[in-house]
Amino acid sequence: MGSSVSDSSETPLLASPSNPRKATDPPANAPAQDGSSQDPGGNETITNDVPPAITRRLYISHFLSTWNSRVFEFGAVLYLASIFPRTLLPMSVYALARGASAIVFSPAVGRYIDTGNRLQVVRLSIGKSSRPPAIDYQLIIDCSSVKSCSD
Repeated sequence: MGSSVSDSSETPLLASPSNPRKATDPPANAPAQDGSSQDPGGNETITNDVPPAITRRLYISHFLSTWNSRVFEFGAVLYLASIFPRTLLPMSVYALARGASAIVFSPAVGRYIDTGNRLQVVRLSIGKSSRPPAIDYQLIIDCSSVKSCSD
């Protein structure tokens, strides 16, 4: 396999043949002294180094939030099983309703996230993230009160 370009050993892989870079030139995407750099498209990007303590807190927060969500999903099904011990219908309806609502509302939520103001989207998602579990808790309490009234 021969090379069609005679000086390919001297030309860097990403340099254009009409404008070769010297070996002493900094890479095109290397950060400048002011913390900014350019991406391959020529747009200026700003590098922002996040302190490790903040990164660690962010990961811990995400882990705990995800853990809370998974424990609730597991516990809700167990609680429904204890309320209705002879049938799987309530647990199936609950899972079907959660899955159907995710299918129905996902396109609208995704469109809002893609087109909305980032700060507003983040604030809204943080504010609204506690409402679905609260609604689920209320529905479970209502189901248990209906079950206790029918006994």
